[in-house]
Amino acid sequence: MSVLACHRKGCQNVMCDYYFPDIGYLCDLCVDELIDFILSSPSASTLMTYDTLTFDNIKDEVLDFMQTSIGEGRSHDYLKYMVSQLISNYKY
Repeated sequence: MSVLACHRKGCQNVMCDYYFPDIGYLCDLCVDELIDFILSSPSASTLMTYDTLTFDNIKDEVLDFMQTSIGEGRSHDYLKYMVSQLISNYKY
């Protein structure tokens, strides 16, 4: 893992493992939100018709996602993650 700033609007994370050409770096939490964002997008049903999914197929959705603020694409899985992180503070 490198110290690379997330390029998503409003994200302050600097531990990014993902790089998208012409878009920039994304952290794990933003990638989780990106997946939820794509799956809930109106074009998701069209994406399911492709035999092979490529970055070109989802690039428009990724560009739209990059303009969203942190939390706009959060799912129940993200909330589950946040709650588990909170609870882990009380582990002895």
